[in-house]
Amino acid sequence: MKKSKIIFILCFALFMVYGKAEPTDPPTGNEKIDLKGTLSTSAGPNDIEAYVSDAALYIYFHQNFGIVSVDLYNDTSGLIYSTVVDTSVQQVLVIPLSTAPSGTYTIELNTIFGYAEGEFGRD
Repeated sequence: MKKSKIIFILCFALFMVYGKAEPTDPPTGNEKIDLKGTLSTSAGPNDIEAYVSDAALYIYFHQNFGIVSVDLYNDTSGLIYSTVVDTSVQQVLVIPLSTAPSGTYTIELNTIFGYAEGEFGRD
């Protein structure tokens, strides 16, 4: 019994260190999106960050906002992507953009605690 408990604790510790498949640091060399608004009244200045590259849009939730609705619009087609994120279990959202056309895009984040949005362009 004691041996199985030690194995369980070891496996749990390894999972906590290596088991997360998503990156926790913002990507280097990508454009930061200026997000306006807040998702929580207790949120700090860097509570949420968004970055864009040629390949993807990265959204980092640095605290638990609960359920967040994420919508991506472009200036010609309207809504092109929509999802719901449970930030208690998912701290990073990656939206592929490799086939997205050029134009101006707006990302909107909504929760019962607030709203944030930002714009970026693709050439």
